[in-house]
Amino acid sequence: MYLSFIIQMISQKLYFERKNNESNKINLIFNFTNFFLILLLSSITKNQIFSITITLLVDFIITVYQFFKHYKLKKLEFYLFQNIKYTSFNILGNISMFLIYGIGFSNSFSYGNQYANAINFESLTTDAQWDILSSIDTTANIDISKKQFNYKESLSNSYRLLLVVITTIVIMNFTLYWYFKPQLSILIILLIIQIIDLLIHPIVAIKMSYLQINSNSKKMNLYYLFSRIGRIMCSFIPSAYCTYIGQLFSMVYLYFLSKFKCRNIEDFKLNKS
Repeated sequence: MYLSFIIQMISQKLYFERKNNESNKINLIFNFTNFFLILLLSSITKNQIFSITITLLVDFIITVYQFFKHYKLKKLEFYLFQNIKYTSFNILGNISMFLIYGIGFSNSFSYGNQYANAINFESLTTDAQWDILSSIDTTANIDISKKQFNYKESLSNSYRLLLVVITTIVIMNFTLYWYFKPQLSILIILLIIQIIDLLIHPIVAIKMSYLQINSNSKKMNLYYLFSRIGRIMCSFIPSAYCTYIGQLFSMVYLYFLSKFKCRNIEDFKLNKS
């Protein structure tokens, strides 16, 4: 995870410098090397310690090489509080998600195996897609910090990516359903909530990134924290769908908050060239 963090840092630096192809290449090399090494080593030996050690060693070599290729360390300085300003949403999000899933899934799973199976299946087919959508936040932060933000263009690109994400979700659900066979009625409800959330997400992600950078970050963190507290409280609802009710509450709340906060900001006029 730490090596992945360094690779992500290098990638975002290259995206900031508009070297998108080079950044994508590094990510492909790093992740495909992991993938093929794990497959290869697990087919050769059952010694997991050996497989992990070799994989980590190769990862370390790739990471160190890319780091010194793209960073010339002349003077080392730390900007802790400025960095927190840009990443505080993620910090709060990661801590709160631990509580949300810990409480919410414990509640949901208590309603029976059919709910646990459907939730696990739905997570299998959507979690990676949610991770992909984090690129919307990354791109928005880079464009906003470079004063090159164009809301219409960002929104258009985000929904192109979203179309790919939703298409893959539909394909995976259709093909894997016949193998896992979760209860269809439960699965449809979960997927409807996820699709609604996905459709709202690009607007919220772009606007919240803009507000985080260009307005009072402490106040924005309080608003964001309220959405997470609301989501945690929803995890106690006596329903198998409590986690998803909380997810929908959080997204709708942030949608109307960001819409209100950005209502008079010229950058968010869609007719702006």
